[in-house]
Amino acid sequence: MSSGLHPLSLDFAGELFEVTPSQVFRVGRQGDLAIDDNPYLHRSFLEVAAEDGLWWVTNVGSRLPAHLTEARGRVRTTLAPGARQPLVFSDTVL
Repeated sequence: MSSGLHPLSLDFAGELFEVTPSQVFRVGRQGDLAIDDNPYLHRSFLEVAAEDGLWWVTNVGSRLPAHLTEARGRVRTTLAPGARQPLVFSDTVL
């Protein structure tokens, strides 16, 4: 748990989620955000959690990359399986 962080707001197609610094938010075919209409998506694909005063996204899948882009499109990164990235921009598209 990281103290001093504000809750993180996630928007998936207009469905809003609030993640507190004490929780781990999971995305995949199963999880807090279940995207079950894609049979190729991992059951557990991404995790968002607070650590060391930052919000982090971790690709916990085994095959698929994730792409993170700063909301205005100025910075983009590819998150390989097993990799993690801090969320440093106020708005990030995943």
